[in-house]
Amino acid sequence: MIEITNLTKSYDGQVVIKNCNAKIQDGSINGLVGENGAGKSTLLRLIAGVLKADSGSILLDGEEIFENPNAKSKIFFLADEPYFGKNAHIKDLTMLYSMFFDGFTAQEFKKNLIRYHVDIDKPLNSFSKGMRRKAYLAAALASHADIILIDEAFDGLDPYSRNEFKKDLIELIDRNPKTTVVIASHSLRELGDICDSYSLVDNGQISDDFVEAKNLHKVHVAFNDGGPADLSALRPLMVKRDGHFLVIVTDETEVRIRAFFSQYKPLMLDIVPLTVEEAFIYNKEREML
Repeated sequence: MIEITNLTKSYDGQVVIKNCNAKIQDGSINGLVGENGAGKSTLLRLIAGVLKADSGSILLDGEEIFENPNAKSKIFFLADEPYFGKNAHIKDLTMLYSMFFDGFTAQEFKKNLIRYHVDIDKPLNSFSKGMRRKAYLAAALASHADIILIDEAFDGLDPYSRNEFKKDLIELIDRNPKTTVVIASHSLRELGDICDSYSLVDNGQISDDFVEAKNLHKVHVAFNDGGPADLSALRPLMVKRDGHFLVIVTDETEVRIRAFFSQYKPLMLDIVPLTVEEAFIYNKEREML
């Protein structure tokens, strides 16, 4: 488990991460969401032990990560723009990761590269950003690291490769229940397919009360009149009225929502789960109230 306690990090006097506290459980795919500049990339670098915090701690299974080779050997970190040497080839990545990760499998790496249609004979500097991304994602899966941290996982990937990588991540967690994956991404729709938990980074903080999309429903309902005045039975988190139309966000089940509105004979009732993107927008709007 990753435990973050009172974590603070500044650049040139500007606080990026401020007194952060969070826990990321084993066996999960966690989506790290937030606006540009919220601190997602910095947080990943801190967890990976690449950056040193100004104060606070990050523990992996009870061990400090920074300047701890044992803890860092369990973490695969893929930055948005990973460094590679001018003349680096796939064979160089194979050698590097084989030295760093005891569980790295060159055969599995090659298999992943072929599935992702990566040319293993060309130098990395001849690849497009998306092709390089696929090469490093293939390495991440072959590393068998306990913790996999990925910044902008889907940036530059074609639809086929995105789907293949998602399936591979889910299979990885199924095979290795202790593996933890943290993905920072601007593509909230992509995260909704694979993540079982989310962390909202906002103004240098990780929100503990981020309402997850899978627990929310958005209800569109219309009546001949204004409909029920008292909606407290549904514990609405958001209500918008426009004449005969009503839009509600609630964490009630679909069965209870339908049972409640059936007594008012609505002209129209549509109930859909909130997407991760909608949940993120909802949380931002809630903060501004």
